[in-house]
Amino acid sequence: MIVRDTVQMPCPHCQHVQDFEVLLLVTGDMEPPLRDRIISGDWATFCCQKCQKKELILYPTLYEDRVRKVRIHYQPDEAEAAQFLKQLPETVASYGPNYADYQVRLVTNPLDFMEKVAIFTAGYDDRIMEAVKQALKQADSLPNDLVDLYFGLNPEGDKLFYLYTPSGLLGLDFDEALYQQVAERAPEFGQDQVFVVDQDWVNQQQWI
Repeated sequence: MIVRDTVQMPCPHCQHVQDFEVLLLVTGDMEPPLRDRIISGDWATFCCQKCQKKELILYPTLYEDRVRKVRIHYQPDEAEAAQFLKQLPETVASYGPNYADYQVRLVTNPLDFMEKVAIFTAGYDDRIMEAVKQALKQADSLPNDLVDLYFGLNPEGDKLFYLYTPSGLLGLDFDEALYQQVAERAPEFGQDQVFVVDQDWVNQQQWI
């Protein structure tokens, strides 16, 4: 299922007005091309037809994958996200019994949204992936000026980590063996909902 809208958007640079497609709900298992647009960041990229400049337009999107049983709420407004988080248990309960075994996540950063969709698309657990990212940072083998790293899938479908540094974007091959090593230490998570899974969450875990 797809819920979309087309709005008139002025270019942030030259003010040229053109159509911009807004994806409010994307069901990734039904629409892989739209899922891939989220993973690449294209779902929110405005490209001006006049000046050719690009700009990221941030708006709320709900992503669902019925095969991998996940729902990811992306809410870029921090205040709206905080309020939504308070209501999320009741919201999840209102989904109905068909969603009882879904993992539900809330993210506020577009890179986090892209990463979550990539993680679940690749068949991984985002809780374990956060622990893998922590292990990589602690190994002291990454660039000294590393700002952050995110799991991703390139256009060819290869798994990698994107390393964000002040000097540019770098790529690191995904280490499947490391993921499996971390997964072996992980507890049985069960169906308990953890709506926000990030580095703050993993830093509070005792199994790492």
